[in-house]
Amino acid sequence: MKRYTRIITISMALSALAFVIYAAIRVPNVKDWSDPSDGNILKVSYDGESHFLKINYVRNGSDTFQLDPDALEPEVFRLKGFDEESYLRFFSPALYESLGQPSQGVIILTRVDPSSLISDPYNDIASNFPALEQPTTADLGFAMIHNYLENHNSVGMGLPLCATGAGDEILSGVAASSCYIECNGKSEVMARFLPAITRIIIMGSRSEDLGNGYIFLWSELHATIEVFSYNGWYVADPTYGFAYVKDLTGRRLNAQELIKALETQKVSDLTFGLVHDGIIHDVPGEVMVNANTALAGIYYTPDKSLAYRMVKSDSLMFPSQIWGR
Repeated sequence: MKRYTRIITISMALSALAFVIYAAIRVPNVKDWSDPSDGNILKVSYDGESHFLKINYVRNGSDTFQLDPDALEPEVFRLKGFDEESYLRFFSPALYESLGQPSQGVIILTRVDPSSLISDPYNDIASNFPALEQPTTADLGFAMIHNYLENHNSVGMGLPLCATGAGDEILSGVAASSCYIECNGKSEVMARFLPAITRIIIMGSRSEDLGNGYIFLWSELHATIEVFSYNGWYVADPTYGFAYVKDLTGRRLNAQELIKALETQKVSDLTFGLVHDGIIHDVPGEVMVNANTALAGIYYTPDKSLAYRMVKSDSLMFPSQIWGR
């Protein structure tokens, strides 16, 4: 399962989610800059000359942060006036430019604490749990494509997925200098070539144009896919590497149901089909969430909404080319 045959050359234009980089990216220490205040956010504004971002609250006070438009690493700020679990992540235009993907500056309101992230980028924890005994065709395809993408990402977890050259089979349609954001890029590839009917989901809330080339996102954005089976749609995430999530009855959950389970803290009722080295293992929900602390914050925020994008299932023509050689 570790080896793959050639897949027909991909003719695709993978457009970047230029406004988000996945939460596992390395970040500096969190900065506390402002006096505490209280209440929900009333207004967000940005001064292009001084580079000050100001957060005004409904009840009282404000937070002010100075952004560095030339920063080549993400900046993280703690929102003292909002609650104890909210932060801002800032990605400068210069950072995107350095990664080969020009973009506006992006500020993200997040409940993921970037200074205390724990991640298991290769899903090593899965090897401690039993392998799935009767995988479906879609399960096998997911495991193989995921394993391939992990081995051909020249940049690493949390950064844009980049082609390493003309020798890349799946990524042969992408120029060697091109990058696209990891969660969106992996979802595009998985949805297109998985031997099943699929659709891409963009998860997020509202965005606000602050002017001066900056955009404010009111929650983390994430892209994943859902797969259609005889029981309906179920979520499969090529970024986190799970082929499905099951409840106590063994039923596979869709993205909205997974969000609800995380919201109500029913993680112990879940089992994740986690891919490690091309094999799917059934991993308890608590183990998965503890090994990837960003997962719950990425999937659940109070205003999270889902945008569905259908994908034509031409991938059904390719199963013979997907299997290992």
